[in-house]
Amino acid sequence: MVLETRVENTFEKTRAYPQELAETGHISLSQSDVSKLIGQLFIVKSSVNLESDMLSTPDFFWDNEVWEPIFRHACKYLEIDDRVIVVNKRLEVLDGMFQMLKDQLEVRHATRLEWIVIWLIVAEVGLEVVWNILIKDILGFFHDSC
Repeated sequence: MVLETRVENTFEKTRAYPQELAETGHISLSQSDVSKLIGQLFIVKSSVNLESDMLSTPDFFWDNEVWEPIFRHACKYLEIDDRVIVVNKRLEVLDGMFQMLKDQLEVRHATRLEWIVIWLIVAEVGLEVVWNILIKDILGFFHDSC
């Protein structure tokens, strides 16, 4: 089945990322890269479950009932239902992996934002100290003469 090959190719292309995360503690993908992978996975999922005639009887067999038993027998012989189930399970595993990668990137982004906030607070405190202690008190500028 062509769809099985697409799922296997997707798995092979992305199999290194969980290993990289396990070994280094981070991944070399950007948020955009992970989003693209999730989009590609969605395309494959929709191909399997929405666009293909694997899960239902094609319209041709509704018009030509003589051929429908042969189609059903071929589906049974080729184990189409079982193969679609296996493909969907593999897609679920890939989806879980991509969600984990996305979560990892979101944590990395949130941590970066937290550090930015911390440094902004440090800068504000530093400027306040310089303004109030050095400029006003020590150098004597801007004294209120009450």
